[in-house]
Amino acid sequence: MTEIGNKKENFKSYLNECLDTAENSIDFSPKLLNGELEVARASNVVLYLAQKIKAQSKKKDITPSKKRIGLLVITNFRLCYVPYDIDEERGFLKRNVSHQENFFVDTYDITLSNMDEIYVYTDKKHKLVVPQQKNPSKIDAIRILCKNFRMMTFDFTEKCEVGKGKYIADALLQFAFPAQHNLLFMYHFREKYYSSACNFRAFSDANDWYHEMERCGISSQKGAWRVLDRKAPCEDALPRCFVIPRHLTDKDYLDLCNSFRCKRAAVWVWSTGTASLLRMADLLPELLNNPKGNVHTNENLMLEHIRMCADVRNAAPKCIELTKILPSIQDVYQSYVRFRTLCSPISDRELMTQDEKFLTQLDKTCWLLYVSLCLKTANECAKHLQDGVSVVLQENDGRDMSCIISSIIQIILDPFCRTINGFQALIQKEWVALGHPFCDRIGHIHSKNNNERSPIFLLFLDCVWQMLQQYPGSFEFSETFLTTIWDAVFVPIFDTFQFNCEYDRLSAIHNDHLVLRPVWDWGEMFSDKDIALFTNPMYKRPQLTESEIENHRRSKLPPTALKLPGMMELPVNHPKLRYSLQPTRNIDTEAKLLRPSEIFHNTPIEIPKKSAEKPKTVNSDQNKHLKPSHFLWDLEIFSQCYYRFMPIIEIRNGGFVHIDLFNRMLLNNMHKMQRAIETRNFSDLQLDEKEDLNKSNEESLESADFALLNDSSNKNCSKPQVPVVNSFFPFSYGNSEHDNSNLNEILLFQTISEGSVLDFDT
Repeated sequence: MTEIGNKKENFKSYLNECLDTAENSIDFSPKLLNGELEVARASNVVLYLAQKIKAQSKKKDITPSKKRIGLLVITNFRLCYVPYDIDEERGFLKRNVSHQENFFVDTYDITLSNMDEIYVYTDKKHKLVVPQQKNPSKIDAIRILCKNFRMMTFDFTEKCEVGKGKYIADALLQFAFPAQHNLLFMYHFREKYYSSACNFRAFSDANDWYHEMERCGISSQKGAWRVLDRKAPCEDALPRCFVIPRHLTDKDYLDLCNSFRCKRAAVWVWSTGTASLLRMADLLPELLNNPKGNVHTNENLMLEHIRMCADVRNAAPKCIELTKILPSIQDVYQSYVRFRTLCSPISDRELMTQDEKFLTQLDKTCWLLYVSLCLKTANECAKHLQDGVSVVLQENDGRDMSCIISSIIQIILDPFCRTINGFQALIQKEWVALGHPFCDRIGHIHSKNNNERSPIFLLFLDCVWQMLQQYPGSFEFSETFLTTIWDAVFVPIFDTFQFNCEYDRLSAIHNDHLVLRPVWDWGEMFSDKDIALFTNPMYKRPQLTESEIENHRRSKLPPTALKLPGMMELPVNHPKLRYSLQPTRNIDTEAKLLRPSEIFHNTPIEIPKKSAEKPKTVNSDQNKHLKPSHFLWDLEIFSQCYYRFMPIIEIRNGGFVHIDLFNRMLLNNMHKMQRAIETRNFSDLQLDEKEDLNKSNEESLESADFALLNDSSNKNCSKPQVPVVNSFFPFSYGNSEHDNSNLNEILLFQTISEGSVLDFDT
């Protein structure tokens, strides 16, 4: 025994010396934000990247690729982890250019708002720790389970100072679970904000609702609906302004509101033709339990007012009681917990064990079942609206499942909601302005009971992702856009997903002098390269009808606006009338603008004669109305969002993401060729030096096509190649082994381009 002990003492680790030298020569401290304060740190902490981790594991053969050693820092905003990976040739930290780079949260960082459960390991035992509970005096490792399915484990036993495990755990419990809303980091963030979200509509004033009514074809002056402006928001979770039947006075409507939960009577959200979509809460429990009289008098009266708003007065609105056909918020939360457990195994062994019965366990979570129910209900409601029947979505408080169904209905029937600007406006209107309780449902504020916790918003994003898979050419945004929105929920710098209602938001402005930063200003968080990944290269812009063109124009121009030169009628199928691929472009201001060359040369534009024949569509994806399948066998798992934190199942240098990158490169090459044809200049198409410059235009185009799309294996070839990335791009952990220097060129060129791969089919 003595000899064994002496051998251990005489053993010299050169790895540790390298780490000591690296740590002493380079300052690994993270760059803190304005208002961010460091509260704890620990050096030489081991981060396990794979699921393979049990504290004090007897296995010593964990490869370096599955773990990192670095500096761990806790602030009042995030957990920062800076690995000691050093590039000897360049002398700075390795950075993955193929990974989405958030300006506020680095690759191995976790915001405190994202932390859900913290487990501490002592010897072979582990337990869940909660606030106001004393941690063990000895902590060997900490495992953090996040709300976005991420799991990270930190080990303090290799070379970390004694007691650092408890020190870090105490700091996390103190700052990761705030008891008051004004303890969130956005109240302490002191950076100045200059808004660049020019197309952003908050639906907090009457003008935004007037624009939405005009867009839906409702006259704000003579229509059946009007905007109710209460001058100041109340504690009933409704915004200051919203749309009600025109023939109802303010007093009559507010009197009816007293009979409904949260004082939420029917509120207009969207219209198509003569049919309208509304949301309404249930009657108060005391009225339902009252045996005297007709308890549904006020409810029937509200439905009668809705019927009077329709042109067809005999068509009674269809009231859909969502409480009876959809799961409760508690059911959704329990399903989410089971589903997250399935997608976040603790160890590789547990992952392999689950894999044997994965489909059975997936079925037990009921997550896809709830997605199926939401799609089915939205399809049925959309059918009623297509038939000219108004639909009223009714549930408990009118703030949860009605948000999902109402949003999906509009995505099914309204092509504008499938664009980036339209989808952002949809979320702002249905979820933020109309008071979905994000703070309670996401759990930004710690509570002893989880009765109010429920990821309703994630369920909605999953439903949208299912439709995106079924109709890939009908959505301007990509799955990366949906995943990024879900991650943005846990960044307490932007106020969009941090409050329960508009009243709470305005109270924070007046009482705590909070500076509002909408999350839709993506340039504050990402570079142009990452924002370019929000777009879908397969998106095919639908053609607008004449009435839709007029509605778009009226929604942007006030009645007193004067027409500028060139504001003439354009044909419906003119390219300028299509939605823009740019996330920041205003799709409405170009509705009737002529090209500069047409203005200066007075070139007349032929307006095609009206025809009763319907325009032919390229494929079924381009129909104005979608019909998403709700059957379980047609649904898939949102793998990019749920699986991206399991490196063991990631496909290195493979996956469907390469198809997406190839489509993006193909789209860019098409635009280059189109620009070359218009300018008659083919010098930028990287033609072979041996090509004969005297060739005809047709031969030059043929050579250019080959040069742009050639996938040569010659390493010295300067022709563009498809970047080689991992399957969870742009959320991969590992660095790519290939040269992806052309990735920025492909993505950044796309930000100045318009169109789709499918736009070049004619």
